[in-house]
Amino acid sequence: MIKYGSSTLLEHYSGVSDKKGTKVGEGTLFRIASVSKVFPALLMYILADAGHLDLDAPLSSKIPFSIKNAFDSSPVTFRHLASHLSGLQREAPFGVNTTAEVLSALSRSYLILPPGTLPSYSNLGLALLAHTLAEAVSTPPTTFTNLTQTSILSPLSLLNTGFFYTPLIMEALATGFDALGNPVPFSDLGWWYPAGSMYSTPRDLTSLAQSLMTNSANPSFPLSLSRIREFFSPVFWNRDGASLMGTPWEFRASHSHLQLTKGGNLPGYTSSLALVPTLNLSLAVSWNGNVDEVSFVDSVFSALLPELDGALSNSTSSYNPGPSPADYIGEYALGDSKLRISMTPDGELLWHEYTELSLSFFLEWFLTDPDLGDLFRVAFPDSAFTCLIGELEALRYQLVIFKRDCDSGKVTASSIPGWIPGAEWTRVDCPGCP
Repeated sequence: MIKYGSSTLLEHYSGVSDKKGTKVGEGTLFRIASVSKVFPALLMYILADAGHLDLDAPLSSKIPFSIKNAFDSSPVTFRHLASHLSGLQREAPFGVNTTAEVLSALSRSYLILPPGTLPSYSNLGLALLAHTLAEAVSTPPTTFTNLTQTSILSPLSLLNTGFFYTPLIMEALATGFDALGNPVPFSDLGWWYPAGSMYSTPRDLTSLAQSLMTNSANPSFPLSLSRIREFFSPVFWNRDGASLMGTPWEFRASHSHLQLTKGGNLPGYTSSLALVPTLNLSLAVSWNGNVDEVSFVDSVFSALLPELDGALSNSTSSYNPGPSPADYIGEYALGDSKLRISMTPDGELLWHEYTELSLSFFLEWFLTDPDLGDLFRVAFPDSAFTCLIGELEALRYQLVIFKRDCDSGKVTASSIPGWIPGAEWTRVDCPGCP
């Protein structure tokens, strides 16, 4: 399933969900394997946003965690656990069934890397994070399953996502098949289930992604924009120069955009959730077989991103011209420099300066400041110049200030103090202006 904002670009189902030949459909459930890791990481940010957790606090501040560190004295933090930077081994100790048993086993074990230095994928780390959040951070203490349900699944109405494999869920769950087409027995992950045992649908996963990218979650799902940005930000740049690690995303630079992906594999199941926040684009796909999900997602984005990016860049952006755009239309002068504020056929305010550069840009309404005047912001379509050039020029988002005469209320002047200090263009075609 592919979604652009609230629009579904593609929803496709194919194949069979069991040996009887039942067709896969929108109600078919799939085990999403390590895509499950998105939920403990997201829950970590929710608890931090609520003031219950310092992401950079040592794990030992909440639970009796200890492990031998042969490298240095750096502690393992919550952020380390969520981003595979903890230095913990990949899998949970054998035969453990409770968090207490895991902590006891780890106290006799060693870190494989210094915390916070290099990433090393760890199911143990994400599972330990999940159980700690539920059992030691949440008030009152609860299970990770219950905490996920009340904090994420219910507020976002993800009705086909969860951990409990009831008889009704098992009936809707696609049978996992191996490479020869044989059914794969259901595997119970035990204590480390938060890192890989959820079920879901592509529709639920893209719904989660879009709620986060547009920050349009239900009010009962409080997560600030700054935390969402943290959640979508990489924490480590890999040596290949093209891939990065996040919490818990795997990032790739793809067609001028940063692509966030979380893939998952269990015997008989493959799943992937991929996002491009700069385009408000999400992709979720699940199979009841084992495939190369990385190559599949890359092939989809390689075909889609250039087309979508081009269509968006060539489309006309709609900039808010403010409550009374006609007030600003006219001629302005600063010495020999002239400029015109005009209205485009699409109803957008356009600043055009008659200089050697012949500079033009759109004006987007910002607010009225009693002391400064009417404030607009400089706006350009994305196709005007590259991101780097835009950042170096620092013209986009600069404030354009229009002043009014106190008595007549007429617009008398305009300036861009953040880009052209001290320059103020005086209105020259304003009847009744001083």
